[in-house]
Amino acid sequence: MGVVRLFTPDHSFDNWKMIILNINVDFVDQIYFGQHVSVYTWMKKIGKTSLQLYEEIWQGERLCAKGTVVYVNYNVKDQKSEPIPEMIRRELETHLYKGEQ
Repeated sequence: MGVVRLFTPDHSFDNWKMIILNINVDFVDQIYFGQHVSVYTWMKKIGKTSLQLYEEIWQGERLCAKGTVVYVNYNVKDQKSEPIPEMIRRELETHLYKGEQ
C-alpha cells in the first residue's frame, strides 16, 4: 500500500492531498552507510482528517530508528483539511499497528 497513492493516485502536485503536520524520530542505534536497511510502516491512528504512521528502520537484526509522522488530508486549492474518504479509511484500517512501542 502506498499512502500517498491512495490520496493522490496520479502523483500530480496539482491534485496533491497529503501534507506533513509533524515528524518525530528516535535514533536508537547507529545506521551504517552502505549497508542494507529495511523500513517498516504501519498505520498507528486514523482521525477524521489526519492519520499517524509508525515506522521502524532496521539494519540486520538491530532496530536503528523508530518514529511517527502525522499527515493531513489537505485541499491546497481551498487551503483547508478535508475528511478522509470512507473508501480510503477502510484500506488504511487494514494496516493498523497492533504491536507495542
